[in-house]
This record gives sequence, structure tokens and C-alpha cells, in this order.
Amino acid sequence: MRYTFLALLCGFVFITFTSTDCRRDVEFPKGQYAFKEQMSITPYQLNYNVGDTIWIDYAVPDKKLFDTITQTRVLYDSAAFNVSITAQLLYNNPFITTGPFATFVYPQGITASDANGGGQTVSYVQFGCSNIQNGYQLKVGVVLKIRGLIGISVGPYSSYGGGYVLYKCFANTSDYNILRFVFNVADVHKDVYLQQMFAAIGKTPDAQVLARLDRKEMVVINVQ
Repeated sequence: MRYTFLALLCGFVFITFTSTDCRRDVEFPKGQYAFKEQMSITPYQLNYNVGDTIWIDYAVPDKKLFDTITQTRVLYDSAAFNVSITAQLLYNNPFITTGPFATFVYPQGITASDANGGGQTVSYVQFGCSNIQNGYQLKVGVVLKIRGLIGISVGPYSSYGGGYVLYKCFANTSDYNILRFVFNVADVHKDVYLQQMFAAIGKTPDAQVLARLDRKEMVVINVQ
């Protein structure tokens, strides 16, 4: 698969430093589907210790992705995924944003890199694009490194309608169908985030964090 430097740079700027899409001035065609897929996080709880590892797991054995337009699973072969997994410091007192906040454990056979800055440590992962595998699968370990209230989130490199991440491997072309990833948890611990004493560190609850929690694109954990 081929990924341009511009696309990766745009994704880094979007995830790590701004919510503005680098391609906002480009008019993309609309895709046929609006996919939404679930990732698991294990073990999932509120409290962890520094050094603990949590696992982000995604598996679709039959390459059928869930389309929110038709409310059915659609066979979608030859797809590549550009995914970010982020550990973001949400609260501590004093609010010291020096990272990294996590390190990552990757499986073999994927392309991945890490970046740290702006109160976040981000893993950029490329996977899929196989005519040998019977499905799509990803399992990444997140090793917690720093105390504080941490947001663990999943998302695309860059935003096209919130999910421009697919690439048609065999056709060697980009795909403009939207794909969103969410966590399959009952409670994202939003109430824990809202209970923090933000005034003590000169902050208020972040609207973008709250929106991601509402969409289950982020969960809140407490690292001790």
C-alpha cells in the first residue's frame, strides 16, 4: 500500500494539535457507506497502576463492516485502515503535560509509529490490505507510564466527515466511505471526568473530550 507523506503529516496535526481537518478546503466525493466498528479494551476498569498494560482489540473475521445507513454488515474486501490510538492527559494537579504517557506493544505484520506532544502520546497504525487473511484484526497494547486521569481514544489519522480512513488496496486508490471506531463499553467514566477540580489547575472541562466520550470514541481511566 502507498501512503503519502502529506496524508501522514495531516493526520499528525489533526490528532495531536488541532481539531481542524487539513483537507477542509478540498471537496471530497461522498461514499456509499457510513461504517461504524467497535473495539474492545481489556482489562477495562477505572483504576490502573503505572506499568499496567491495557489491550485495544479489533476483529472482523469475515471482512463485513457495519453500515449505519442500511443497519447491516457489508462485505468490504481489500481495505486498509489508518488508525490512531491516543493516551491523553485529561487531569492532574499540578497539570504537567510532559510525556510520553504510554508506550505501545504492536503485533507483527503492521506498520506503526509513535508521537508525543501537546499532552498526548499517539500511536499511528496501518493494517489490513491482505488477500490471505480471512478478516481484519488488530491488537495493540497500551502500557501506562504516568499518573493522572488519562483518556484512551481511537480514531482515524485525519477527518473526512469524522472517519476518512479507508484505502482500497488492490485498486490502489483512496476510499471516501466513512469509518468510525468506538469502544464497546457500557460506561466511559464521563462522570469521573466531570468531577475533577478543574478550577484548581485553571481549566474547564474540554468540549471536544466530552463529545468524544458521548460518542464512545474515548474512555477515561485513572492511573495511580
